Amino acid sequence: MGIYVWGTGCGASELIEQGLGLERIASFVDSYPSGETFLGKAVLLPEQLPLCDCELLIVTTRHTDAVAQRCVQLGIPEDKLLF
Repeated sequence: MGIYVWGTGCGASELIEQGLGLERIASFVDSYPSGETFLGKAVLLPEQLPLCDCELLIVTTRHTDAVAQRCVQLGIPEDKLLF
């Protein structure tokens, strides 16, 4: 099971700085990735998120409404989301 982080910007960096160890993150998710990796971890498109492996999805972007709608479309259970 994995922890995924939606966002590859300041919010994600701050989350790491506040103590979430990179070793606990399976990968990052971003609708418009600027690269294939972020902080040494793979960056997936939302539709690439492996739902069977997703224990928790932490959303670090400012666009929470859009991400919440996208998560519903993708079938991500609400109890796996942390905004």
